[in-house]
Amino acid sequence: MAALGLDGDPESLRMIDLPDVSTFTTVLSERRFLLAIAVVAIAGAARGFAGFGSALIYVPLISAIYEPKIAAVSLLLIDSATGVPYALRAFPQCDWRDVGPTVAAALVLLPLGTFLLLVLDPVLMRWFIGLFVLCVLPLLAGGWRYHGKPKLPITLAVGGIAG
Repeated sequence: MAALGLDGDPESLRMIDLPDVSTFTTVLSERRFLLAIAVVAIAGAARGFAGFGSALIYVPLISAIYEPKIAAVSLLLIDSATGVPYALRAFPQCDWRDVGPTVAAALVLLPLGTFLLLVLDPVLMRWFIGLFVLCVLPLLAGGWRYHGKPKLPITLAVGGIAG
């Protein structure tokens, strides 16, 4: 019996070929990839020393080297792989009155952020991401922190921007 594709037609079912050695050789020989490896090393060193901030280095630079979609997806994969073990241990100690609204806002606006990455011009997104980071970085580097009690609108805004 023939396998049927999603539309019921056996011809619409396609096999996906896995990459072969030539694919990896091509990627490794590309100058952009070597530059991306350097960005990953610098961002990883920043995270190792400070515990945060790697995204502020990684996203704008990888967006400039490749495109914002690649930067967003690869950061998500890297942060998920490296952050899940810590998150699982911290989960029982989490204060959900503080974290819950941030997570909820991020999850609600995540589809919008994904949609914008898909439809907006990559060059426009590169400039926006780069300028946003350049505006925020002096505040972080200067030691500025929000010292007030977290208020719901601010918490939702932070989660929404993260989404």
